[in-house]
Amino acid sequence: MPALPISDLTTAHLSVSTSRLGFQKPLGTAGKALPSLDYVTVRLKAGDLEGLGYAFTPGFGAQAIRACIEELRAVAVGADGLAPRDLWEAMARRLSFTGPEGIGAFAMAAVDIACWDLAAQAHKIPLYRMLGHEAKPLPVYATVGLLSLSLDELRQQTAKILEKGVHGVKVMVGHPDPRQDLERVRAVASLVGATRRLMIDANCAFRTVSEALDRMAVLRELPVFWIEEPLQPYQIEDLGQFRRRAPFKTASGESMYLPQGIARLVERGAVDIAQPDILRMGGITPMLRAFGLIEAKNLLVAPHHFPELMTPLLGASPNALYIEYLPYFVDGVFEQAPVIDRGMIRPLDVPGHGIRFHPDVLKTAQ
Repeated sequence: MPALPISDLTTAHLSVSTSRLGFQKPLGTAGKALPSLDYVTVRLKAGDLEGLGYAFTPGFGAQAIRACIEELRAVAVGADGLAPRDLWEAMARRLSFTGPEGIGAFAMAAVDIACWDLAAQAHKIPLYRMLGHEAKPLPVYATVGLLSLSLDELRQQTAKILEKGVHGVKVMVGHPDPRQDLERVRAVASLVGATRRLMIDANCAFRTVSEALDRMAVLRELPVFWIEEPLQPYQIEDLGQFRRRAPFKTASGESMYLPQGIARLVERGAVDIAQPDILRMGGITPMLRAFGLIEAKNLLVAPHHFPELMTPLLGASPNALYIEYLPYFVDGVFEQAPVIDRGMIRPLDVPGHGIRFHPDVLKTAQ
């Protein structure tokens, strides 16, 4: 197939307040409040085709991401839309002085996702086929129980999500009062039962290994499968120490940037389960590299968030464990995306990734 030059790049900022999605107060983790869901979209045009990509941030940094994407226009326009890996390398070189991590990774990810979508459409095949695998169904677990929810709200949300047949449920911890963590996790455990897995997520709430271990000791009686991000992402050596002493499996990786960040985590034995984030990795191109690094260490991979994107990608990893589903970051956002059926999810069988934002979300475009 001859080259497919990219003729144009356009961006938009889609911002949806959490109140518009039915929440009466900002969503909250142990670290921050999340007032809105913000998407910065990229549309790459080539001939009569258009590829869609996007970056996501819960209320912070969207304008900076958009500005960085505009910096990438110089290398994206005129590039071959059938060669996303070449475009990714060109973007990384463009951002080399200020660094392709942080805002740069989010910007590159949005463009890279759009380029892969464009390339798959040009070949008239689904993205999963473009990545060389079948549309196999993948098991889903759901994340519930942000700390901003009351105990009753937590029970209601858990009961509702279990109706989808999910294979596990993850609840947030890191409340200032350890007894509150115990009460909340115990409530979710009673609903999840013995046939599905229970996970917990600290969102980097604890400062030291000893503090994290003390907080886990309070929960030791419960059937927790993994504890996620007990420490700050840069505390890799501490995380390894924690993992060797923790009563549960240790999962982390969503806060690491680029495959090099995941490499540091897995090579130092800091995790049992790796959780790369497609935006912090810098898009599909480096996400595939991260999968290879994780596979080389024979670790399980359960990527962070974005089930609509991770469903066509995760089938490329033989070490795939779960797709994560965060209902408050997905429901009502997309008009077309992979759907959960009896606890499993499979990619859309359409050219490209097939993702389409809901018209109500598109109305918020700036």
